[in-house]
Amino acid sequence: MFQRRQAFTLVELLVVIAIIGVLIAILLPAVQAARESARRTVCSSNLRQIGIAIHLYHDIENRIPPGWVGRTSSGAHAPTNGQGWSWAFHLLPQMDQRPLFENVDLQQSMLAAQYADVRVTDLEIFRCPSDLRPQRT
Repeated sequence: MFQRRQAFTLVELLVVIAIIGVLIAILLPAVQAARESARRTVCSSNLRQIGIAIHLYHDIENRIPPGWVGRTSSGAHAPTNGQGWSWAFHLLPQMDQRPLFENVDLQQSMLAAQYADVRVTDLEIFRCPSDLRPQRT
């Protein structure tokens, strides 16, 4: 009569492994596309939050944030090609970063030593997840 088999043959095993490999190869691009879609959603959300912060700034100050504000070490207005605080800095209180904003005196130069931590703080809201630049540490 017939003998009962106890295991798979090598050919059967190789066929199953090949089928699994093909399925993974088909699935991988779909997973990458889903991840990129999620990153794009986070980036859009960040841009929306920045837009809301601009509107909140306008509601409070009755103007949009200045594009650039600079001072020299003596406290005088810096030339337009000097170092200064950008519009993004002025939005910090509206983006739940008030402590970072309040540590700065805009009458002083941004290059002052006490502002080193403020200058290099990397806020996630200003980065899209797909950005390939390395994060500052």
